[in-house]
Amino acid sequence: MSNRVMRIPNKPTSLCLALIAMLWLVIPTKANAQAFTASTLGDYGNVTVMEVTGNYDARNADGSENLAARQDVSREFFRTHKDEYDFLVIFSNFDYSTFP
Repeated sequence: MSNRVMRIPNKPTSLCLALIAMLWLVIPTKANAQAFTASTLGDYGNVTVMEVTGNYDARNADGSENLAARQDVSREFFRTHKDEYDFLVIFSNFDYSTFP
């Protein structure tokens, strides 16, 4: 029976690099999160109906304000309407997290 000491290399091996690469692809980030989209379905009287996908919560996972979702809804509205409105009121038929 021999006592052998196995030495662990100080430099990352190709297996370590492969694991790091896989984790980088799997860990959710802002860049690979689902993008928010808003598209107009139609106007019914004075009501515009839009379909949205993505995160409409008031805050992002990192705690920052999720302004991009509200800006996308506004941009989509003004893409199909003249700029003759003082403000927009948005109602949803889905749950989302609001400011505390």
